[in-house]
Amino acid sequence: MNQRGFILLEFLVATLLFSLAGSGLYTGFIQGIKAHQKIQGSFQTYDPFRILFLRTEEDLRNAVTLKDHPFKGKKDEIEFPALLGEEDKGKREEKLALIRYFTKDNRLIRAEQELTPSLVKPKPKERVLLKNLKSLEFQFPYQDEEEKRTFESFWLGEPYYGIPRGVRVSVATEKASLIKTVSIPQGKIGRIKSD
Repeated sequence: MNQRGFILLEFLVATLLFSLAGSGLYTGFIQGIKAHQKIQGSFQTYDPFRILFLRTEEDLRNAVTLKDHPFKGKKDEIEFPALLGEEDKGKREEKLALIRYFTKDNRLIRAEQELTPSLVKPKPKERVLLKNLKSLEFQFPYQDEEEKRTFESFWLGEPYYGIPRGVRVSVATEKASLIKTVSIPQGKIGRIKSD
């Protein structure tokens, strides 16, 4: 009789331990699923921004100074010449192109027009980089007479400084907003004279 009572007690303790372990595994599993869903949602929200900033950074770092095609920068648009490289059948070919970022119908567009010495200008190839655009702003680095650095929403055409030292890109969609400053090593900091 004592033996049966002891087996029943062991069975109840084992059942309790297994149920506690199962409950812990279930809770961990549910938390893992929720974390996975949160990460997936984050990727869906921020992946278009990541692709945009990678493309913009690559273009700006390949910017070159050309007399006939100066760097033009406004609050909602930039245009500049760049030396772009393409892989074609294992060979790297470089081409000079005029790159333009602008907004149209709540979309951020990147246009690329090859700069050729021919008399006929090819039509720019446009590609949508970001949809459902709420706002976009480009800013450029300047330094005043007191050596204070600021970012302004324009890049001066006269006097022409060439390429800016960097471009701050502020982008917002309905889901999120991000700011990134792209450094351009070959660029210069603009000068602002106080009136």
